[in-house]
Amino acid sequence: MNSKKIKHGFTLVELMIVIAIIGVLAAIAIPNFRRSRELARQNKCFEFSALLSRTAELYSIERKQYPSTIADLTPFLGGNRVPLCPTEGIYDWVKGTEEGLPNGKKVFCSQHGCATSTWGG
Repeated sequence: MNSKKIKHGFTLVELMIVIAIIGVLAAIAIPNFRRSRELARQNKCFEFSALLSRTAELYSIERKQYPSTIADLTPFLGGNRVPLCPTEGIYDWVKGTEEGLPNGKKVFCSQHGCATSTWGG
């Protein structure tokens, strides 16, 4: 009878190599994932602030005046609520007197600082 030992499983060295490779891949992937997620949140915030700016224009056409607060836009927005910044920033009006912009107001996010087009207000 010829008895050969059959090896089952992995050696400790092989497991350590696999764990090291997974660690390197995670070290590369996790920061990229976080950057992508933050960029997506900033883009969504900019999209919401642009929506509020366009809604302010619609408000002014219908009411013959510009809204004094963002809450005034609620009836003009779907779902009867003001969209929220994905990172809990607060939208507000700021003066649009930066260089190259006409006087008026623009939507500004306290978290991302993204400001949309100026409208006369």
